[in-house]
This record gives sequence, C-alpha cells and structure tokens, in this order.
Amino acid sequence: MNFRLILIFVMALALACNKDSSGPSNSSSTLPASYTRYSSQNQLSAWEDFSYDANQNITRISFLILDTGGSEVAIDSGNYSFTYTSGSNLPSGYTYNYHNTLPARGYDGGPQSEIHLLYYNGDERLVKDSGLNNMPTSYFSYSGNTITYSTWLHDADSVASYYRDSVLLDDQGMLAFNYQINKNGPNWDTYTIPYVNNENLKNPFYIKNLSGSLGILFLARGLGDFISHDLMTEYVTFDWIKNSSGRVISNIPGNGEIIQFTYF
Repeated sequence: MNFRLILIFVMALALACNKDSSGPSNSSSTLPASYTRYSSQNQLSAWEDFSYDANQNITRISFLILDTGGSEVAIDSGNYSFTYTSGSNLPSGYTYNYHNTLPARGYDGGPQSEIHLLYYNGDERLVKDSGLNNMPTSYFSYSGNTITYSTWLHDADSVASYYRDSVLLDDQGMLAFNYQINKNGPNWDTYTIPYVNNENLKNPFYIKNLSGSLGILFLARGLGDFISHDLMTEYVTFDWIKNSSGRVISNIPGNGEIIQFTYF
C-alpha cells in the first residue's frame, strides 16, 4: 500500500473518530450525517461530517479534503461551528476553523479561525455573512428564481477583490451556477456550471426549514448543494443506490467517481 492510500485511510479514520456523538433526538430522522466523494480523475478525496443538537439544529460541519493529484499531497481540514441565540432555530453566527498542510514540503499553515455574524431578512433568508476583523464578507439578494451573492476579500495589501456569483433555480433546484470574479478592474471573468436533474431523487443535503435560509451560504462556501429539493449533479448523471427508505446512499461507481451518503 503506497503512502497516498495509507494517508487517505488514516485521515478518513480520524474524521470518523472525531464525529460528534450528539445528534437529533428523533431516531427516524433523515438528516445527512456524512458525505464522501472520491474522484480518480482529479485524485481528490473529500469528506464532510454533520452534527446537530436535540432540536435538529445544525451545530457543526467538519470537512477534510485530500488532494493527491499534484506533485505533492495537500491536506485541508477544518469545521464550521454554528452558534444560536435563545429561542431561534437559525444560527446568529459561526466560527470557521481551518488548517492547511503540505506534508512533503514540511509546510504547516497552523490552525486558523474566522468569526462571522449572520443576518436575515423578514422571510428568514440570509442577506449578509459578515466576517469580522477584515475576514471575507458576503451579501445575498433574491429576485424571482435567482439568488445573487457578492463577496469582498482583503489581501495582504488591504486591496479588495470582488466575487459576484448567482444561482438560477426552478421548482426542483439548480439549473445553473454562474461564477464571476473581478479584481479591481472593469472586466469580469464568467464561468457557468449547468446542473442535471437526477430522476427526481431527493437531495441528501436538503434540510427542511434550513435550506431556504442557509442553503445558499453552504453552497457559497463550497460545502455542497443544500438548495435543491431534488438531487442535482454537475455535467453528468449517475446511477444511484437507495436504502430501504428510498434515500440515496451511493452512486454506482462510474466515470471515476465514488459518492456516498449516510444519515442519522
């Protein structure tokens, strides 16, 4: 077994062992518990792990990304830890903890943290993700079936870079994701990712009473499609395996992709 495979196994085991044992009090809950994806084409492995309180409020999303596709192994790990005010089922903020390493080079970025405050409109939809201490801040707006969000970043010279992305939705979920970037200039670089509906299968990431409020935040943060009611896949479709409750648990491996879901 080579070093990369050993590292994949060790990191997956570490994430599983660190899983928060707390969870929803309802044993029949179908809330997502974990997500795993491996791409042989990109030599990329990703894990996500979800924790909830007894009221089914999401409290933490932990992640691990292992990139073995380049000249050296890169490991990104961390979590989003959410805080709530008394009586609310929407988080008032979160702490983003992350750690980036390049083991072969001996680079270790050390543990880093960002603190963010969240603001909602009267319909309980997210309108601002405010990063404190010059951390990234995003603004969200809603018009018909389109959600647009912009993000301000600050580099070492305190020069703002601007991202403006949008999501086009229909009754099932995403039709397309448009990614635009502009760095202090008049021109925008635009990329469009079309999405494919997978036979009206329920999206494992869709969480009732949460996706409409925070789904766009999780999408913007690259954690997955928490917006769509139905399962969507970028570019290609997969054949899926379901459990006895009709929930998707994995794809039938193909196109070099392995995807798995577990539930509480």
